[in-house]
Amino acid sequence: MSTTETLDTIYMELLGVHAELRELKKQKTSLGLMTFADIQEEVGLGKSATYKLLARPDAPKKIRLSGTCVRYRRSDVENFFNSLQEK
Repeated sequence: MSTTETLDTIYMELLGVHAELRELKKQKTSLGLMTFADIQEEVGLGKSATYKLLARPDAPKKIRLSGTCVRYRRSDVENFFNSLQEK
């Protein structure tokens, strides 16, 4: 097997692992709680824009699990972004 074939094989394996990780992440967030990064990834905005939206008074409320661990209810996030699209 040549070096190129070996690298291609490794690359394809990494793509498969990456797809599996994405699927696991979707399963985790489908359980009902989302991190800031989950929200940012799902709406496709940068950090600043996402922070500004979540700072609005009508934004979903934070669920503080510890001093630095915050989550948002998926249903609240979905309702919030759906309401923004309707405006």
